[in-house]
This record gives sequence, C-alpha cells and structure tokens, in this order.
Amino acid sequence: MQTQNNNNNQSQPNLVTLNDYLNFSFQLYQEGYKHHQSYIFEKAVEKYEESEKYLKHVYPYVNDQPTKIRIDEFLKTISNEKNKAIFQIENRFKFKKEAGPANTKEDDKKELANYIKGSLNYNPEPEKVYKVSYINKRETKEETTYNSPIESKSSNTPKTSANAKEDKIVPDDIKSKILGEILDTKPGIPFSDVIGLNNVKQILKEIIILPTIRPDLFTGLRSPPKGLLLFGPPGTGKTMIAKAVATECKCTFFSISASALTSKYVGESEKLVRALFDIAYEKQPSVVFIDEMESILSKRSEGENDATKRLKTEFLVQFDGVGSNQDAKVLIIGATNRPFDLDTAVLRRMPKRVMIPPFNEEERYNYLKHIFKNNEHNIKDKEFLEIAKLTENYSNSDLKELCREAAYEPIREISDMKALENLGKLRELIYTDLLKATRIVRGTLSDKILYEIVEWNKEYGALA
Repeated sequence: MQTQNNNNNQSQPNLVTLNDYLNFSFQLYQEGYKHHQSYIFEKAVEKYEESEKYLKHVYPYVNDQPTKIRIDEFLKTISNEKNKAIFQIENRFKFKKEAGPANTKEDDKKELANYIKGSLNYNPEPEKVYKVSYINKRETKEETTYNSPIESKSSNTPKTSANAKEDKIVPDDIKSKILGEILDTKPGIPFSDVIGLNNVKQILKEIIILPTIRPDLFTGLRSPPKGLLLFGPPGTGKTMIAKAVATECKCTFFSISASALTSKYVGESEKLVRALFDIAYEKQPSVVFIDEMESILSKRSEGENDATKRLKTEFLVQFDGVGSNQDAKVLIIGATNRPFDLDTAVLRRMPKRVMIPPFNEEERYNYLKHIFKNNEHNIKDKEFLEIAKLTENYSNSDLKELCREAAYEPIREISDMKALENLGKLRELIYTDLLKATRIVRGTLSDKILYEIVEWNKEYGALA
C-alpha cells in the first residue's frame, strides 16, 4: 500500500510543446534501453511502447519535413529494439519450457510466466494519469494515460477564456526564477551622473521616456523599436546606462544574465525564455537588460550543442517571431564587448546598435571632476587636465579605480593603528595622490579590441 502511494505521488510530466514530447519520448526510450541491457525485457518492452505512443501522438502536429524524417527514423529504431526484447522473452519462455517436462496445462504456463517475471525482478507500475496542455499553441486539452492509446477526447462544452488562460500558465518554479530577476529597488544612478554619451541618452529618451509621456504620438512609423544593442570595449559605461534606465524610467526592469536562462534539465531553458517574455508582456511597459549578450546569443554553428541551439531559437522566436506580440511595450537592451560574435538574426532584431566609446580627453577631465565633487580635495583644474592627458588608454572603470586608489594615500601616511584612532580628520586629496595612483592602476583598453569594435561599428553600427 505504501509503495502504491509513493508511485502515485511521483511528479507528473508537464508536456506542452513539440520539443517536450520528443524529449519525453527519448527519455522513455533510454529507460527502456537500460532495462534491455539489464535483461529486464518485459519492462523494456513497456517503455518502448510508451515511447512509440507519444511519438505517434505528436506526429500529426509536425509541419516541417526534416523533423518528420527524424521521428520516422526514431520510430524504426524503437521498433527494432522492441522486437529484440520480445524475441528474448519468447525464447526464454521456450527454453524454460523445453528444459522441463512437456506439459501444456494452463496452470503450468501461468507458473512459468510468474517464474520469468520473478527472475527478472519485474514489478509493474500502477497506471498513471495526467493532463496534457496544448501542443504548438493549440488550445485543446487532452486526457492521456501511460497504458492506453493517446487519443484526443472531444467535448461539446465551449472553451471559456478562463480555461484558455489556464493553458498558458507559467509553472511556479520557473515563474519565481524569472521574477527574481526583476529589480525591486532603483540603482540610484540618474542620467545626470552619466558623463558624455549624449547620443545614447537621446536614443533612450526617444525609446522609453517620451513614449510613456505621450504614447499617442509614438504610433505607426514612430513606434519605438523593440531592441537596442550597446557595444563597446569593457568598462565604458554600458551597464551604467542600463542602471540609469532602471532609475529614470517608470517600467518593470529585468536584469538578465546567462545563468538566469540556462538549466541542466533538457527543455527547461526554452521554458525559461518563454516565461521571461510572458512575464515581461504581463508587466509591460518593461525593459529587459541582458548583460554579456554574446554568452547567450552567439553565432550558431554546425558543431554546436543542441540545447544551446534550442535556447537561441526560442529567444529569437519569442523576441520577433510569428507568435510574438508586436504591439507590446517591451524593450530588449543588450550589452556586449564582442558584437562581432553575435548571430546575424540577433542583429536584425536590434535595429538600434550604438557604440559606447571610451572617454576622450575632455570627457575624462569632466569625469574626474565629477568623481571628486563629493570628496575634499585641493586639485586645480589644470591638474585634472594633466591627469586626463596621462590616462589615454583608461576605461571609465579604470578611472574610477584610479580615484579610489588616490583616496587611500592619506590613510597610508598614518604610521600605526593608535594614531588612526586618535585622528580627527584626514587631509585633503592633492595632485600627487592622483599622480602616484597612475603608477599603480594601469589602463586596460586594448588597441586590438578597440580597432575590431570600431571596424564593426563602421559596417553595422549607428554612425550618427
């Protein structure tokens, strides 16, 4: 009795899309093959037959010919393995019968069958029943069982909107993972704190801020694009731009990384992508920021892992596919240091491609003054300008680290801990502190990477 309850409490398969059915069928085939290798032939035949049922069930819904060919080949493989297992069962029955006395009584046959089952540790599972939702967005519910043919049960009851909505409910575990990527608190970085990058600020105002003020003006040809790609060398302020967007805009802001959309379970990555877009549509207007975009949507190749291909395909389809919501107020912002590694289909969906260059001399001068405005210092403008000239190959983050290093100089002058405890106030920062910091914090901008990005920008980027 306890065993039966445990079996009934097993997690039921959640089959929604064509890929879900194919993956589940392959899983059943693998289980059957393992039983086959362990000489548990009756159990192997059972799993092979279940796998066949699910494949035959989804076959009518397959539209593309290559997938149909794959399913046909898979069905042939399952049939061959099943016939081998049946042959083994029949031969074991035959050999056992030949080894004993010649007797055709029904009781002897039953005893022999029980003997074979016992020798194989055969333990039949109870019948499992579960509900399957729509396949390829077909809003029809079907009741299926493991041990009966999978048939669609027609009903004369009209489908209500509540039932239609039930088909598209995102599983709680996947939904909670996506909801965890929403920024509940504002980063506190207004656009005024972003030095330079005026062209990027203007684009963001046109795409996000102005449409929320006068949505009636931004329709038709003036409807804002759904994709914005920010690319440039590391440390030039791409992520800071996204933080400013999260601070300034009155939108739901999703901060997505590769770990949020990948899973070790087959098929779950696609469900996470689908859930991300479903929740973004539900909470629109919304902004989805994807940092290090090339780690998720790099160029597709022949030798690529199938799970990675499916993840990319699902993202592209949800972003701008046949079934995507073209009127949704959802903006995808991608940031990357290597735009030349992105798939061309991704570039097509990112019509606004803006390069975030490193600061020039004037911008470095303004940035240094901006950082030191909340710190006591005695550094003259010409000294800031001198440091700006010395930091030509410094990125924005390098400059910030340079200022942090300079701020430690007054503390390093204190001889011991007791003097630090009795100290009332640190001295002001001076020019020599910054000069000394330039020998410790070095620039990380690579001429090679910068050249590649500039050349790519000439071909694909927004030059205006």
